Amino acid sequence: KHFYKKGAKALGFEGIGSLLELVDNSIDAEASHINIKYKSDKITKTKQIVIEDSGRGFAPDKFVPAIKTWGATRTYSSTDIGNFGVGMSAVFNQIIQSDGSVEIESSNGIKKCECLVTLDNNNEADFKVEKTDTTGKAYTTIILNKVRTDLTIDKLIKEMKVIYFTNKCKDTNFKITVEGDKNQEITFVDPMYRDIPDEPNVCKTYRHTFKFNGNDIDIFVRALYTGFRENYKERIDKDGWDKNNSGWLPTTNSGLYLRYNGRYVNAGNRLMPGNSHGGHEYKGLRFEIQIPKTIENFPINLNKSKVSFDPNDSDLQN
Repeated sequence: KHFYKKGAKALGFEGIGSLLELVDNSIDAEASHINIKYKSDKITKTKQIVIEDSGRGFAPDKFVPAIKTWGATRTYSSTDIGNFGVGMSAVFNQIIQSDGSVEIESSNGIKKCECLVTLDNNNEADFKVEKTDTTGKAYTTIILNKVRTDLTIDKLIKEMKVIYFTNKCKDTNFKITVEGDKNQEITFVDPMYRDIPDEPNVCKTYRHTFKFNGNDIDIFVRALYTGFRENYKERIDKDGWDKNNSGWLPTTNSGLYLRYNGRYVNAGNRLMPGNSHGGHEYKGLRFEIQIPKTIENFPINLNKSKVSFDPNDSDLQN
């Protein structure tokens, strides 16, 4: 009951990771369209971020208890991105701890819910909820006020192009639009360039399947050589993901692309199982692994913000 006083003290709004938690929630609510408004206030040096989606809304009687609780009691399905019911509560907490505020509207009967959090004598958070009738059109709008972050709209657009490419594969109607200094619909980018055929000194595909606890785990590997940059420069510049002034692909885009339900939870970042980092010889190597949510004790561990390897696990060597 002291959640907003002590729950996530001084975590701070962590830029894109925190914002993507709310996008993940929209996808889990079966939203086919997500619109993000991103405005900068030069006087306060803060941002106002608005996330609008077409997903099923929040029920008033369930919403406040959910955001005041650290972790959900319900079991998430194997197709959800979410796992524990912590993400949204933590994001709201982070913003409020930094003197920001949150407002929510929902088609399920929330006309306005202000998470301004005035702490009473018992240090309990006070949420003002104004109810209304449910509407036929599903939607949820979350308004984050006075957000302290250095996240730029260019960084946001670039990352989401790749991170949610996998959800576009699942739902061809899925789209994200961004409004701010630049207004645009995001064109999703396949970081593996699966549509490009193998060619000597340009690119080569490797596939590997191994068993883990009775499950088939597929690894899709793409090796991009020096000729790739030369032959596909126009596409690289247009897509923006691998655009680089050095004349070669960004080293940070090499490594593990961990595919998990509706998103990549890791996109390169020089993560190479068996190596502490990706050196020069690895900068054109990317590999994608899709881990079914039902698998436990896998040698690659993740929580959407951190991926780690268990080097002592023989399955990782496999």
